[in-house]
Order: sequence, then structure tokens, then C-alpha cells
Amino acid sequence: MRTVLSLVLLNFALSFALGQSSSIDSLQAILKNNPANQERVIAYNQLALELIGHDTAQALFYASKALNLAKSIGSTSEEAIAYNRLGMLSFAKGDYEQALQRYNENLSLRLKQGDTNGIASTYLNIGNVYKHQGEYVTATDFYLKGLRLFKESHDFFETRAGLHQAVAETYVYQRKPDEAKWHYNEGLAFSKKTNDPKFEANAYLSVGNFYARQGNLKMALDYQNRASQIMQQVGYTKGLALVWNSMGNIYLQQEQYEASREMYFQSLEQNKKMGSANGMAFAYNNIGTSYAWEGRHAEALSEFEKGLAIAKEAGLQDLQAGFWENMSYSYEALGDYKKAFLAYFSFDSISNILLNEASARQVNELQVQYDTEKKQRQIESLQQKEALQEAKAERRETQMKALVAGLLLFIGLGAALIFAYRQKQKANQLLNQQKELVEKREKEKELLLRELNHRVKNNLQVIASMLSLQSFQLEDQKAVEAVKEGQSRVEAMFLIHERLYRDDQVTHIDMEHYIKQLLSSISYSFGYTEKDAELKTDVQVEPLVVDIAIPLGLIINELITNAFKHAFKEVEKPGVWVNLRQDGEHLKLNILDNGPGLPEETPGKESISFGMEMIRSLLKQLRGTLKTSYEKGSNFEITLPLTRTS
Repeated sequence: MRTVLSLVLLNFALSFALGQSSSIDSLQAILKNNPANQERVIAYNQLALELIGHDTAQALFYASKALNLAKSIGSTSEEAIAYNRLGMLSFAKGDYEQALQRYNENLSLRLKQGDTNGIASTYLNIGNVYKHQGEYVTATDFYLKGLRLFKESHDFFETRAGLHQAVAETYVYQRKPDEAKWHYNEGLAFSKKTNDPKFEANAYLSVGNFYARQGNLKMALDYQNRASQIMQQVGYTKGLALVWNSMGNIYLQQEQYEASREMYFQSLEQNKKMGSANGMAFAYNNIGTSYAWEGRHAEALSEFEKGLAIAKEAGLQDLQAGFWENMSYSYEALGDYKKAFLAYFSFDSISNILLNEASARQVNELQVQYDTEKKQRQIESLQQKEALQEAKAERRETQMKALVAGLLLFIGLGAALIFAYRQKQKANQLLNQQKELVEKREKEKELLLRELNHRVKNNLQVIASMLSLQSFQLEDQKAVEAVKEGQSRVEAMFLIHERLYRDDQVTHIDMEHYIKQLLSSISYSFGYTEKDAELKTDVQVEPLVVDIAIPLGLIINELITNAFKHAFKEVEKPGVWVNLRQDGEHLKLNILDNGPGLPEETPGKESISFGMEMIRSLLKQLRGTLKTSYEKGSNFEITLPLTRTS
């Protein structure tokens, strides 16, 4: 069952600072009593912190008030805190450039004050900005820089724990599990010294999530049980909702469906207490997923429908899309193909809306960038004109003081220089205009290509859906297989155009991700999961142009499909290995399976099939060659040039 499992792996390091409504009321009551400026600015800063997770507009109002008042009374410590609050708000809305600017203002003040903990906390915040932009190495540098400040210190356990947790996460993204494990354990050790049960529970949960990602589910469950016990002791509702969700995910991976649902239902109840629509929707999604994995699709649909209703009411479009996709698979499993098609159509429609919104934002960003650059060029042009006028004035003053002969000479030289300058200026202006036109056309071309790939992808998806529906109405098994083979070939091309639409490059394909996705999709279609079959890829090539990627993708699809279709009938654990590498000016593709192969006297039987005829035709287009061997399975070796010629 291909279904969306929403694994919620969140970083809680900042969530514990969020206060409750009672503390907000208390702070607002203090302000009504007209306290002195110092107490007032402290209250403003604290209110900004309390409201960051609830009301960003009010949080921004109080943080700005705190900054202005702190500057007016010369309180650099509160000024630094105000910059920190403003940085957090910019970070929360995704304005990373402004967040870095605010945090650097904070850092400058902290450095002047010699505030070790404040400096380290700011390094943590700056690192978080870089981490969310995918710059993990830079983020790691800032985290480690913060940790080095505490080399001789025995205090500030909370900040040190947060830095260790943060650097551990970046090491996970950089695929350095040993370094990540060490920092997770250090973060847990320091969290225990804070005497804050919530902080300690958060650390246990983070370590548990790390072990879950590494596949050590027993260790993961042990740590998460410890986190759950602490959270229950202190009545930490929000934490319990998250930890029980994580525990449910682990039980689900172990196929302990009843245990997973028990955790998900507990998480659901906690989210209901908090009134969290997002949390409730996720819980219903996970409960439905558990039923679906167990094959109880009617019950799964009931849970998906409850979650969908909440997602619609809360306007959570991305979650709505996920529910529709899950429901389409459950309807398909129950044999209700009409509802399955309609559900998938709803999923595709919402997905397209979200993608179109993202494209519109990208176009607007490009337009703003273009307008900004245009204004900058206009300013530079005015500055050049002013500089030229000043130069002329100085030249006239010098000419008036010179002798008549020198005056005439300088006038002639000046005229020549001005003429040359104007000619050069005209040439530069023409060159800039041409450059702007080329850049504009390139951007337009990229957007058009992206839209073209989007439309082709949608058309291929519709064709695949129609073939799928048609196959259910055919009774002849050979006809069904032929239609499904056609559907598989269409889906192979669909994956190419989907990647072209979603990736930054619109003319090249990242073959590593494409081949992994294709191999996983084909194995699933034949009923194999990662536990049932050994699927390995080794791709070491630069992104390929579409002219090569599409026919090569069809060839790979055909050979892998052929292996699953014919080679594994008597194999206990099927295995497929795909190797693609560059050898000089050529590409080398090897596809191996561990099936019985073909007898030596009939190595050419496959040539009569349509699939092999198509492969040979595609290789002819690519000017490639095919070698086959059938020792210990089937081995297909394909060689083709990297460049295409007309």
C-alpha cells in the first residue's frame, strides 16, 4: 500500500519558551500600572517572547516598542533582547535575510557586553537560520563556535544542551551518524543538569528520534518511553502529543498496528485538549494509515474523512491533498475505482494549486528583483552624471587659470575626452540593455519550460490513470498485462517531467533520484517492499539532458520490469542492482538481477518481445550498444555516448 505516513520529527528547543495566557495577562497588567521605563521595556520584551507562537502581529508590536524604549534609555541589554525577539519573528515568517540582520545586531551588542551565554545563544539562532536554508556546514560552524565559548565554564546548561542538539541535527543531515550520536548524548547530559523536566524530556525524545532514523527501533522506543514518563509526571500536554505520535510511528514500522493506533489515539486526545487543528488532522491521518497498512481500508477511510473535515475547516490545503491521496489508495484497494479516481483527481487539483501558488510567488520574486536592480542601475547612472558634472566644473576652473595656448589645448583635449566618454557610455548602456533583455528572456524561457513540463506531466498522469481504469474492465489477461505495461512506460516518462517541473533545472535530470524512485515504484507495483527485495543503485553521473534521460529512463524501466515479471518466480528474495557511471565520453549502464537467467541455447528469446524491440530501437537513437549475459542471473550492459548528434 503506497500511503503517506506523516512522521512528525520536530525540534522542540525553542518551544519551551512559549508562555501561557496567564503570564501574558500578568505582563499586560504590569504595563497598565505605568511602571518605570526599565520595568516597562522588560515587560515589552517578555510579552514579545510569549506572543511569538500565538500572535505574531502583537509580538512584533511589543518587540518594536521594547527596541525603541531600550535605545532611548540606553539599556543595551534590553536592546539586545529586543533584536533577538525581532530576529525570531523574521525567522518564523521565513525572512532569513532580515533574521540574520537582527541577530547580527544582537551579536554586536552581546560582544560589547562580554555576555558569554548571550553570544552563544545568538550563534545558536544564526546557525538555525543557515540550517533551515540547507547550509548545514555553515550552521555547524556557528553551533561549534557557540560551544567553544563554554570550554572552561560549568554553567549555562540549557544553552549548551540546545547547541549540542542543534549540531547533532546538522550532522544527521550531513550523514555523519557517529558525530550526531555523540552530540545528542551530550545534549541529553546537559539537559539533565538544567533541573527542567520538560527540557530533559525533549532531549530524550530527540535522541529517540535519532535512533528511529537510524533504524534502531528498540533504542528509539526506550528513549521515547522515558520522555513520555517525564511529560506525564509534569503534565506537559504539548510534549505528550508529539512523543506519543513518534511512538506510534515506531510501532507502525514494526507492524504492531494495535499498539500504533493506541499511541495515535492518545496523541489525538492531547491535541483536542489544546485545540490544535493541525495536530488533530495529523493524528487522524496516522490512525487511518495504520488501518490501511493492516488492510482494513473501510476503517482507514473513516479516519481519513474525519481528518479531511478538520483540514478543510482549518484551511490546511497541504494536509487536504495528503488525505485525498490516501483515500484514493484505500478506495482502489476496496475495488471502488470510480471513487479512487475522483479522490486522486482532488489530490492532483489541490497539489496543482499549491504548486501554482509557489510558481506565482517565484515570478513575483523575480519581478521584484528585476525592479530593484533596475532602480539600482538608475541610481548609479545619476551618480555617474553628477560625478561627470563635478569633473567638468573642476576642469573649467583649471582652464581659466591657464595660458591662452594651454586653454585652447585643454579645451580640445577635454572635448575629445567627453566625446570618447559619451561614446563609451552609449556602448555600455546598449550592452546593459541587451544583457537585461537576454536575462529577461532566459527567465521567461525557464518559466515556459517549467509550465510545459507541468502540462506534459499532467497529460501523462491522465493517460496513466485512463490506462489503469481500462485495465480493470478487460477480461483477457494478456490484454490486461499489455495495458499495464503501457501504463508503466507512461509513468516512467511522467517521472521525468515531474522532476523537470519540481527541480531547479528544467533541461537536465538528476538520474540518481530518478532511478531510485523508478525502481521503488516498479517493485511496489509487483507487490515487493524494501523488506521483500534487495534494491541497490550506484549512480555517479552529472544530471543528463532530457534527450538522453527520457529514452534511457524507458530502457531502465523496461529491463527492471522484465526482471520482476519473469526472473523472480522461484527466487526467495529478489535482488536488482542498477549501476550508471560515466566512462570518459560514454555512459555505462549495468542492470543485474539474481533470477535463474536464460538457458545458453536460448539467449535470444527475449528479442521477439515488444519490450526488447523497443529497447533496440531506443539504443539505435542513442547510438548505444547492448551486451547480455546470463550467469547467476541476468546482466544487461549498455554503453552509449554522452552527446547526441543529429
